[in-house]
Amino acid sequence: MKRFSSITVVAIASVYLAAGAAQPQHPGSAAREQGAASAHTPAQSGPANVKVEFENDKVVVLRVRMEVHERTPLHDVTPRVVVWLTPAQLRDTSADGRSTVLHRLPGAAEWVSAQRHAGENLGNAPIEFLAIVPK
Repeated sequence: MKRFSSITVVAIASVYLAAGAAQPQHPGSAAREQGAASAHTPAQSGPANVKVEFENDKVVVLRVRMEVHERTPLHDVTPRVVVWLTPAQLRDTSADGRSTVLHRLPGAAEWVSAQRHAGENLGNAPIEFLAIVPK
């Protein structure tokens, strides 16, 4: 997993978010929350706090926040780049029941393949990350 400085992460996120001003967005996409009509937004069973930061015909950028000790039930995700905005200690449980404890630092970026999984914030602080999902 490649780690980026906080400045690099802010720059990457800024480029994605600023591109929204230059490119047409789908009506209401910036205000959409979980359960939105887009095929690329998470299913109802995913994290409770998901906000569409940007969307065009190529990509959707989701800001995901998991509260302290929040658990997400089993849900499907499409392939994506994840950029961690906060430190994270997270239990990731796959559909077959195997679980792994992940530790991430702010600025870390990684590719996440399509999968069915559940998550749990094991830390004593909320977790935030950007999920950059190609269409």
